[in-house]
Amino acid sequence: MLPDINLIWVTSGESLSNLSEYVTLHTPEWKTLPILTPSIRVNQQAIEMGWINASCAQGADDNSLIKATEFHTGKQND
Repeated sequence: MLPDINLIWVTSGESLSNLSEYVTLHTPEWKTLPILTPSIRVNQQAIEMGWINASCAQGADDNSLIKATEFHTGKQND
């Protein structure tokens, strides 16, 4: 069993599609969790797939994902 999930990252449209398919079948409540996407296009896809709290990280690289995670968790290291 997974620990508590507070935030989800996807780094491509394909990973979003695969995750959405699984979540829809097994854990639909996860669609209310914040999900970080790498681009506006993938973010729009997430919204269309029913993700309620989709946000664009402006990139799939480590730095973009870390900054977006810090922003959404309130743990910024400025």
